[in-house]
Amino acid sequence: MSKKLVVVGLILVLILTACSLPGGKSSKAEEPVEEPVIVEPVVEEPVVEEPVVEEPVVEEPVVEEPIVEEPVAEEPAAEEPVVEEEEQGFSFRDDFDEESDNYTEEIYTTTQAVTVDQMQTEPPLVQDGIMDWKIRDNETYAYKFINDSLVEDVVIEAKWKSNGQSLNGVALLCRASEDYTGWYEFRMSAQGEWQLLQYDKSIRDNDPFKNPYVTIKKGVAKQKLVRVTGDNVSKFSCVGSKLSYEVNGTKIIETSNTKIKGGGLVGFGAMSATYLPVVIQWDYLSAEQPE
Repeated sequence: MSKKLVVVGLILVLILTACSLPGGKSSKAEEPVEEPVIVEPVVEEPVVEEPVVEEPVVEEPVVEEPIVEEPVAEEPAAEEPVVEEEEQGFSFRDDFDEESDNYTEEIYTTTQAVTVDQMQTEPPLVQDGIMDWKIRDNETYAYKFINDSLVEDVVIEAKWKSNGQSLNGVALLCRASEDYTGWYEFRMSAQGEWQLLQYDKSIRDNDPFKNPYVTIKKGVAKQKLVRVTGDNVSKFSCVGSKLSYEVNGTKIIETSNTKIKGGGLVGFGAMSATYLPVVIQWDYLSAEQPE
């Protein structure tokens, strides 16, 4: 056998052998195969929103309870002093049984070159049915006025006595302006000297050395008509243009004057001259409109 035949025979053997393998192909080394990862799709379930059903708000009716006002017990009004401004007119009386807020603060005029804070005069003191007023400065005039006593025609009455120097003054006033710039004043001393005056502050404002008290009338009461150390009752009437004054039941003057017209405050006061102290004690003060 020749070499070619041998070679051909070997090739045929190899071919037959290869054909006998599965698939009719020669076997090869199998590489590992990665299995594919199957990702299942996430199916989102649809969110079904439940409808929000609003419950109706039922407002409860507001029942207002009736307000029952309890009766307020009124405190009894003090008997003294009494200030009345009713249909029958202005009426006032103070027996000085206790301190009262029916008056203004003290109003002072003086010829001395001092201010009020330098004065030695004390505010009036009310006790045991007496208003005690001490003037401790020379030529000093002290007044108080009744609050809300704006009347034109009025009769003022007061009981008083001097318990200090008899060279003094006891004053009753009518038609005083609310700013205290003018009024009618009747001034009586324990020695019986008297003056009917018109106070005019503008005189002093224009010239600080001038006397703001304008004398309408002046004189001296009959001997012993005024009690130097005893009780005296003075009455000053301002009715229309007529101004009159009486002491202890005796009229000592009646005159006419029209300088001050219209209503004004009612007041009273005490004043000193050159001797001190001047002490005026008031037992009562009254004022009313004439009938």
